[in-house]
Amino acid sequence: MPCRGRACPARGFPAKGRFPSGCGPHICGPYSLLKVEVNFMWFWWFMLLCDMLVPIVMVIVGRMMWKHCPKHINSLVGYRTTRSMKNMDTWQFAHDYCGKLWWKVGWVTTIASALIHIPLYHSDENTIGIAGLILVAIQCFIMVASIYPTEKALKNHFNDDGTRK
Repeated sequence: MPCRGRACPARGFPAKGRFPSGCGPHICGPYSLLKVEVNFMWFWWFMLLCDMLVPIVMVIVGRMMWKHCPKHINSLVGYRTTRSMKNMDTWQFAHDYCGKLWWKVGWVTTIASALIHIPLYHSDENTIGIAGLILVAIQCFIMVASIYPTEKALKNHFNDDGTRK
């Protein structure tokens, strides 16, 4: 498409200075608006991926903890608290309980995160970025806060020495 005589490096006019609306370096006509829309779209998709990371990890890891509890008590892998590491019974109970909790909460937060993120599709980068940061902070808080109900369930089902009540 011809540049219609505006400042354009393709036609030999200087690329310095201010370009008329709809024209920029190497982009003449209405195509510069398309470039801006594509950049926002990629940022939105990137933030959607980032916002879905924590809930999807909760779903996958929760399912693994629930269905495939580590065979031995260890200090590297699994739900590791003092109460859960008392014996093999507390270890399996903690993984079963926390795994089910993470699996359920992970699905709820996945759906909620998508529903919160979808209306931001045509927003500017700052709005999308700030909303994404707040969303990830809330998701991480929920993930860490799941320790409390798990420890409470362990306390309700086991004595301090690890024997069942």
